[in-house]
Formats: sequence, structure tokens, C-alpha cells
Amino acid sequence: MAANKGGGTQWYIAIGALAILGILYFLFIANKEYNWSENYEPLEDYPYGISVFKNLVEKAHPQQDFVEITDSVYHRIDLDTLPFGSNYFLVGRELYLDSLEMDFMFDYVGRGNNAFFVSHRFDYQLIDTLLDVTTEDYYYYDFDTDGFAITSPIQKYQDTSVFVGLRGAPGFANWETECKYVRNHQPLNKVWHYFSDDIVAKSGNQIEILGTFEEYYVNYIRIPHGEGFFYLHATPLAFTNYSLLKDSGFQYVAQAAAFTGPGTNIWDNYNRKYQYVHNENYSNQGGTDYGHDEGPLAFILSERSLKWAWFAFLAFILIYMIFGAKRKQRSIPVIHPLKNTSLDFAETIGTMFRMENDHGKLLRLKMRLFRAFVRERYGLKTSVEQQDEAELIERLAEKADLHPEQVDEVFSMFNEYNQQKELEALDLVKFHQKLEQFYQNAR
Repeated sequence: MAANKGGGTQWYIAIGALAILGILYFLFIANKEYNWSENYEPLEDYPYGISVFKNLVEKAHPQQDFVEITDSVYHRIDLDTLPFGSNYFLVGRELYLDSLEMDFMFDYVGRGNNAFFVSHRFDYQLIDTLLDVTTEDYYYYDFDTDGFAITSPIQKYQDTSVFVGLRGAPGFANWETECKYVRNHQPLNKVWHYFSDDIVAKSGNQIEILGTFEEYYVNYIRIPHGEGFFYLHATPLAFTNYSLLKDSGFQYVAQAAAFTGPGTNIWDNYNRKYQYVHNENYSNQGGTDYGHDEGPLAFILSERSLKWAWFAFLAFILIYMIFGAKRKQRSIPVIHPLKNTSLDFAETIGTMFRMENDHGKLLRLKMRLFRAFVRERYGLKTSVEQQDEAELIERLAEKADLHPEQVDEVFSMFNEYNQQKELEALDLVKFHQKLEQFYQNAR
């Protein structure tokens, strides 16, 4: 039993290991699916991640430093020791910096550095400081109650794709590349943002237009502030991995980022994760928000460490189900049914009598068994005197449905052989045959 139990455990372990390997194969190899949300993740190869652009920024000027920010920018950068002419990059779906961070950015740019923001939406303090904003609710409203468009620095255009181009870059005067919005390789309608024609810098300096889409809508501007510049780009999809797969898309992004100059590059990976919940990306069929992940596991699966922790948790649950769900009790012993040993006993006794060569004793034993059969089968009393034997024979013949002579032969033969001192084996055989004849014919 112990050997079998150990062998069974080994089988459970082998099956559990194969099941886990099968799940991992299915999840990561056989059924690999991409995350099509606009997560702008710089460490993954998602279609709408920015790992290629981050690598481009990091390798653009090998002789200069590359600094990655994983905490609030005013905690990690010392303006007094920072080299002049550095470039700050922040790319995300919707950007937000708190008041301290925004004050730091104005001081940072005012000292002669550059800030490169790429997003659908920008922080209100940034817009209010740099542009002529007439409403604080420019994030939420496009039209007033009478149906007329309100003055807003950020306007919207809807289509499945746009052609983006640059101004002022060498060789890019009349050149454009397509920026497309797809999900699971299917084109979908997308809201594209651009800057209003009516905006002007509050400082009095003219805003410089560096790029447009569809030749008319301004999506890339440069705004002077102090001794530096703010670069605002309203088409972040152009900087994603999906857009950079094409050579034209890669060249567009490389030229767009080259406006900042060859200084130290600072990459902010902290403030890009702010997500303003607003439904404005939708398909041709309805108003589903495709800009955000759907489902409770969206955030877990979007983070590498949390994703692996989740799959490890599922693997442990599977192992527990395989091994912990087994019945935890002692093995039940096998109970064999009772065995009828009467025939074995009779055979053993007969063998002993044959070995003693006492045929008379065996004769009396057979007669005793015959009388016991008559008592149990027909309910007759067999311990009678010899003078009452005739009545017993008559009643037994009636119950067994035999002729009285057939029953009388059994008793007569026994009485005759029982009186002999030395019973021959042949006589014992004859008596045995007579009993067998009775057993076979009796009812």
C-alpha cells in the first residue's frame, strides 16, 4: 500500500507540472495577445507603448547624460547643478503635474532648458500660463447652450487616421506620414486634438507652429518662456510603437524631437500615468471608450511585476486544487466477504478418516450429515427409535416426493453396514452412491 501511495503522489506531481507548463505555454506562447490600450508604457512592446521612442531619446546624444525620473521631478532634479540646455520629455495620454511640479517646470524652462510635452490633454495651469484661455472648462465643453463653438485652446477632429507633418524641419516642408488608430488590427474612429487658431502667448511672443495634421490642424507648437521653450505636441499616437514601425513614422518622430537640441535628456516616467476618465474614443458602432482598459484586471496586467504575481497566484491555486483537494484520511482496509468453510471442513474430515482407513466411522459420519440435512430441509425429527423408523421413512418420502422404497433403502443399507465389524471400502462407496441418488431426486 505504501509503495502504491508514493507512486500515486508522483503521478499527481507530474500531472500538476504538465498542467502548469501548459497554462504558461498557452498564455505566453501559443496565444500571445497584445494590449491595445493607450498605456504609453515605455518598458513593453505594446502597440501603443513608447519603448521605441524612449530608446530613441536615450540614444539620440550618446555624449550627453540620460536621466530617468521615477518620482516627482522637483525631488529628483537640482536646477543649480543641471547643465544648461537640457531637455525634459513627458509623454502620456493625459498629463497632470501638481502646482509644485508646474512651478518647477516654469523655473526649469525659464533658465534656458526645454520641456517637451506630448499628450491629448495638458495641465490647466500650463495652458492658462502660456496661452490665452477664456474658459476654465475647456476639457469638458466644445459648444455653448446655443450650439455655437466656444473659444477653447484645444479643439477636436474625428477620423480613423490623420496625416501628420512638420514645418521648419529640413526636408519636411511638404512631407507627411499617416498616423492611424487601430485596435486588434481593425481601424476605429478616433478623436484627434489640435490647437485653436485663436490662441496667442500671454508673454506677447508669437507661438511658433512646428507641425500640423491634414495640412491645416495645428498639433505641434513651440512657446517661448524665459530663456527656454515649451514644446507641446497634441498627437501622442504618432510617438507609439505602432506608428514607429513605418520608416516614415520613425523619421517624423526623430525630427519632431530634434527641435529640442542636443542637451542632457530627462525622461519623466512618473507623471505619465495620470489618467483622466473621459469617454471620447469610440468605434463606428457606439460610444465605447477604447482609450482605457476594460475590466478589473486591466491595471494588474498592464504592470509587469503585478502581471507575473497574478499568474504565480493562479499557479499556486492550481497546485492546491491538485494536491490539497485529495481526501485527507487514512486508507480504508479492504474487507473481504465471509467465506463458507463447511465444504472445506467436510473434505478435511473425510481425508482424515481415509487416512485412518476406518470405513465404519466414515459411514456413521455420512449418516449423521444425512440426518442433519433431513432436519434442516424438511423439519423432521430424526432421532427416533428403530421401531419408529418406518414412520420417519414414510413422512420423509412424502415430503421429498419419493417412493418409500427409495428412502427405506438408505436406512436399511446403513443399518446393515453399521452392524459389520470391518466395513469394506466397496460397501462405503455403495452407501455414498445411494445418498447421492437421494439428494439428486429429492424435492
